Amino acid sequence: MNELQELLDEFTTNPLTTITRDNGVSEQVPTMSLLERLEDAKTRGLKSSGGTAGGAKIPVNASAYDIEADMIRTIHTTASVHDRYTLASLPLGERLRYWALRVDESLAVAWCRYWKGVILSLDASDMYIRGACPHCGDTEYIEARDGEMIRKDALVATVTQLNEGTHVGVVCLVCAHEWNGLDEVMKVAGSLSTNADCVLECLVVGD
Repeated sequence: MNELQELLDEFTTNPLTTITRDNGVSEQVPTMSLLERLEDAKTRGLKSSGGTAGGAKIPVNASAYDIEADMIRTIHTTASVHDRYTLASLPLGERLRYWALRVDESLAVAWCRYWKGVILSLDASDMYIRGACPHCGDTEYIEARDGEMIRKDALVATVTQLNEGTHVGVVCLVCAHEWNGLDEVMKVAGSLSTNADCVLECLVVGD
């Protein structure tokens, strides 16, 4: 299976991840697909905006809506005119796969890597880690926002709430490589002489 197929599967299927329970036993459990995580971020913990009858409900994480809009816009603008009619009628997961298998593969891989990284960072609470990614070597991630180039640390710690417990990890926003579980996160921290220890402390407290 090539990288594009693997990326597409991550968006639409439920991969297994290893968690360690309180009794020290490790177990593999299914996690949400990337698109499920995106949808969850859009609706998780809706807050009241005030006003009558409790007010309208607004999303805590509006960035999730921005990511979804970016995916839809990019797929539409880079697809052929003929394919746009078909794509418009498909749900996002099928739309992504249909588009990715019909455009230039390097373009599809680049966008899927990017969207994977930003979706995984939704749960990160801005817990960025200074230092070079052990996988690609990059230290900074550059995001275009409102016409400006925003620089962020490439590595970000993530905390995912599962039904079975809390899963921690680190993801590189540049290459989308992941380190899952506390043991893998500690390996990353051990290779960096930065603020990684502080981030680890935050993850443990959050766990």
